[in-house]
Amino acid sequence: MPKFSDNDLPVSNIAPFGLRMQPGLKRQIEDAAKASGRSLNSEIIARLEWTFQTLPSSEGIDQAELAGRIVEIERRVNDLADAHTAHIAWHLNQRQGTT
Repeated sequence: MPKFSDNDLPVSNIAPFGLRMQPGLKRQIEDAAKASGRSLNSEIIARLEWTFQTLPSSEGIDQAELAGRIVEIERRVNDLADAHTAHIAWHLNQRQGTT
């Protein structure tokens, strides 16, 4: 009898798994799922699988330090986006003031 891994189970044989998440994160995943042509469930699975295939093993990595770095990078990206938006708004206001 052939052995099957957990990854070979038909979807109908997989027990549902409830997941709670913030509404904003859910909207982001829904948008990403729509853009990639996947269901919400498929998008979540694809992203989780990607992390295990792409990211290095957690051995030797300080998870708290890594999380802190990610938060700092996100803050910097948001700051840059805000500054860029403000810059564009300033230019638009200048144009409207001169026409």
